[in-house]
Amino acid sequence: MLESETGDATLLEGVKPPERSIHQNSEQLLMEAARRSDETTRTRRLSPPVAHPVSSSALTLQAPKLIQFDALGEAITHVLKPTKTSVGRAPHNDLCLPVDAVSSIHCDFEVRGQRLVVTDQHSLNGTFVNGQRVINPVELNEGDTIHIGGVALRFFWHSSPQIPGG
Repeated sequence: MLESETGDATLLEGVKPPERSIHQNSEQLLMEAARRSDETTRTRRLSPPVAHPVSSSALTLQAPKLIQFDALGEAITHVLKPTKTSVGRAPHNDLCLPVDAVSSIHCDFEVRGQRLVVTDQHSLNGTFVNGQRVINPVELNEGDTIHIGGVALRFFWHSSPQIPGG
């Protein structure tokens, strides 16, 4: 083992090195810390994803909405804001989807008159409309299917969605 006290190295024969307590390099340790931090954030937010509540039921009927089906096949309705709705995994989004494949800031839905436009925010896993990746903003049509990091949603505004069993 080498020992250095004054800047000179000397070889010490027969000296056993101390037992290591860290078995990974610094990059691996930083990545593990980030993963644990992210996991802690996710486990604090395991409640079903919701959009901001809308006070009037009449407004809810005429507001654009996304329908999501959970693991049990139950429909979850996300009512979009009348201007712009941000979507992502981070809790500060208007619509939080706590799923690993969803980026922290994934996409935006923006109402433009009587149209709804989705814009991907440079997400890692992409935003797709009817199977086509969103590169530029895409205007949605009634009944379109949107995939956000593996979460499937159907868009409705002017018609009532046909919900199985509902």
